[in-house]
Amino acid sequence: MNEYLEQSIKIYEHHGIDFHGLLNWHLCHGIVIASFDGFAMGYYTRREDPTNPSTIYHSDSLFVTMCCGNMQKCLESFKDDFDFIIFQRSFKNSPRVRAYPMQKFFKQLK
Repeated sequence: MNEYLEQSIKIYEHHGIDFHGLLNWHLCHGIVIASFDGFAMGYYTRREDPTNPSTIYHSDSLFVTMCCGNMQKCLESFKDDFDFIIFQRSFKNSPRVRAYPMQKFFKQLK
């Protein structure tokens, strides 16, 4: 099994969240990336209303629900398509939604 997928499943199970239901939702409405570099799930949205998914054609942001492994390699194919990257660190007891300019975010990863 992909080590980052396995890590993600354990994190969600530890917090009592149905990982497989969430994965299925992302497969139908968002994005799922699984490679030897990492695992990521997310969806397209607008910065003004980040918890409301939108179509790629009406979005300016990528809301990253989960990313394990090499974040830069997992998400680099999106860096030129969105103005913002949005995420929440609720697993780390920080439920605030954060939005960063995408280009600035990737510069900080280097």
